[in-house]
Amino acid sequence: MLRSEERSLLFFLASEYSRDCGCIVDAGCFLGGSTTALALGVRARQRQCGKRTRTRIHSYDLFEAEEWTIGKFLPSSFSPQQSFRPIFDANIRHVADLVEVHEGNITSEPWTGGPIEILFIDCAKHWVFCDFITANFFRSLIPGHSIVVQQDYIWDCWNAWIHITMEYYRDYFRILTYTPENS
Repeated sequence: MLRSEERSLLFFLASEYSRDCGCIVDAGCFLGGSTTALALGVRARQRQCGKRTRTRIHSYDLFEAEEWTIGKFLPSSFSPQQSFRPIFDANIRHVADLVEVHEGNITSEPWTGGPIEILFIDCAKHWVFCDFITANFFRSLIPGHSIVVQQDYIWDCWNAWIHITMEYYRDYFRILTYTPENS
């Protein structure tokens, strides 16, 4: 569901910006487009450095079909709440060694993974998730270095809590760039 500009941004951040001083969190990975873009970026950086890095990508999703995704992004034969994890696994198979998958509700697992260098947020579709991410992941951001990508920031205004949150923290963040329509 990501646009090519968003995938390019994630690839760029993982390949050119990341310095292996923290991990990458992919909060809302769906079918693996963001995970793959980030992992390919990590691989490109490894080639540039000539060595394997420690960077891990932590990908979060319920992996349960929502009715509106069936027939559009998932096969028409799917039913609501059916797991699409096998599709995700197949899509990331060539980069799976860089990924730690967290299946289930993101709010059931507090973050204990250390510093976060890149935080891609695509699951703040409800204020409860936005609040959880802010409370659990923002405290592990590296001051003056970490990048937060809010996938739905430049989307229609049905998700105002994202804007309110980022405005609340305006003294700690600045907008560096954006992709047309979404991030």
